[in-house]
Amino acid sequence: MRRDAVKLWIGRILLATVGPLVVLECVLQVGALFMPGAPAEATTPAADPSCVLCVGDSFTYGLGASNDAHSYPARLEERLRAAPIDGRWRVAIGGVPARNSRDVLLDLPRQFLRERPRFVVVQVGVNELWSRPEQADIHAAARDAGLGVSAWRPTWRTRKLVRLLTSRATKVGFFEGTDRREAGRPQVGEKAADAAAAAPPTRPVRAKPKEEVDVRYSYELVGGWSSGRESIRFHRDGRGTRGSAAMRWSVARAGEIDVAEAGGSSALRVRAIRSGPRLLLMPAGATAFAMFERMPDPPLGPGERAPWDWYPELERLAKAEDLAGALALAERWTAAVPDDPSAWFNHVMAANRLQKREVFAADLARMERILGATGTCDAAESLAGAYNVANDPARASELAREHVERFPDSATLHFLLAEAADGVADYETAVREMTHAIENDAWTQGADLAWRFRERARWNGALGRDGDAIRDLIYAMRTHPDDKLELQLLMRDPFDEGSLDEGCFLAEATGAERAAVRRRFAELREVGSTKPPKTFVDHLTQIVRWVREQGAEPLLCVYPFHSSAIETGQRQVAARERVRLVDLTARFDALLATRSHDELFVPDGHCSDAGYGVMAEEVAAALRELAR
Repeated sequence: MRRDAVKLWIGRILLATVGPLVVLECVLQVGALFMPGAPAEATTPAADPSCVLCVGDSFTYGLGASNDAHSYPARLEERLRAAPIDGRWRVAIGGVPARNSRDVLLDLPRQFLRERPRFVVVQVGVNELWSRPEQADIHAAARDAGLGVSAWRPTWRTRKLVRLLTSRATKVGFFEGTDRREAGRPQVGEKAADAAAAAPPTRPVRAKPKEEVDVRYSYELVGGWSSGRESIRFHRDGRGTRGSAAMRWSVARAGEIDVAEAGGSSALRVRAIRSGPRLLLMPAGATAFAMFERMPDPPLGPGERAPWDWYPELERLAKAEDLAGALALAERWTAAVPDDPSAWFNHVMAANRLQKREVFAADLARMERILGATGTCDAAESLAGAYNVANDPARASELAREHVERFPDSATLHFLLAEAADGVADYETAVREMTHAIENDAWTQGADLAWRFRERARWNGALGRDGDAIRDLIYAMRTHPDDKLELQLLMRDPFDEGSLDEGCFLAEATGAERAAVRRRFAELREVGSTKPPKTFVDHLTQIVRWVREQGAEPLLCVYPFHSSAIETGQRQVAARERVRLVDLTARFDALLATRSHDELFVPDGHCSDAGYGVMAEEVAAALRELAR
């Protein structure tokens, strides 16, 4: 009798706890059947039987390769076309540097809709531990991209509801969550913001720009200037007028311009300084400056716009992640001002973000002609920067070296030389050139300046100057805090307590800044686990299943080096989902037994041309096996 009472009591407890959950799950499932939004039938376009889509991060993009033609997707296309399986193969590159699993998941439906691939090769995860991505749903991303999916699919909806409610009230890991689709700039974590608020705002990390500065860029002069009865007008294309006489001009070097009569063979060197809104000019041989005031610009015609009116709208589109809109605006800009090198540079940038690399050749050729015709500093900077964006670092550094002697105060040219030195592990030169870039650039602020400090910190760490590295890290935190990127930097080098104290001393760190750096050290110890992040495993699983739902076949690639927790997660998903795994780790381990590390990798850890060739060979073999 007593035993029956106990059973009845236990049954009532189970009914009271499990019953409401069952009822809630039933309500959620019924509600999902009638949820508006996506159509009931899938609207995925038919697959292209000859297309392979490669998605991922910088290894898929091809960082470290001498040019785009030596990235692993480009080499993969060569191999597949050399020995076609059943038609002419096409490989689409969907890699973007610094991406994590959330980024790849959110962008995959849009890429899939555009390319309609038969195979999708996924290599992602190396940026997972420092970026700490939030959970994402690939079906929601597919709806956003215009791919029809069924509104109902079998899933435990109570768990999703609990996750949704708790995610709004808690942090993910140690950091505030960041939605990369909505964020136009790096997000500031709560801890870093506290440190920044506590730091004294009056102590700068570098010298402020002087009131009088040398003219370095042609855009500083473009327009009309007057001094008493004398007037000068500089046009963007290198033409101009002095009074009623035509002339040509160019920026020769920082603080000096060359002015000549139109059609004349000799030029007059003129000292040029900006003093607030005024322009100070002193021809060679003169003993005093003439002060010029800005003249009102002539009224714009119908449909015309001032040259610098393009930037606010371009920045707005970039922050809204409207990549197509940014490219369309850049195209209108180049059409309106065809001789403006900045317009063509921004066109290359927008095309690169949309992975439309086919426009690079024509854009770069046009910029080469502009540089040859004008010889200005901004033309040289724009062209060198465009080659860097187009993944041709050799040509970018060649241009920078060629023009930095004429424009020694060009922060952009020094910055490009620093990156070129980084590519060949010449960290001493990289630190020196980046220091020039930081000191000579009075306009780069916020996240961009903080990134330059972090790069210099990385190079100082590689040189064993740990105290200088911590100093630069504090400068970056002081300029624009970003807890994720700071953690990424600390993960690269094993700094000790002595280095921390030395760096804090060099940076004259406050107590709050010292505490913020120590918190980063504590967080660093937490990410050393070999257990794969749950979010990463979930995202990778979603990607694999969604690709199969679209009628395509996924492949997973591990990295060509051991990546501990990430490699474990990749192998777990491959085994559980029975998806083909391209084991690059094992292949590179075998190769490194007989070949040097420098032969397969560049100094920053990305693959060399030879390494990407090996990757392409392994992926091609896996594709041929699946296509049989």
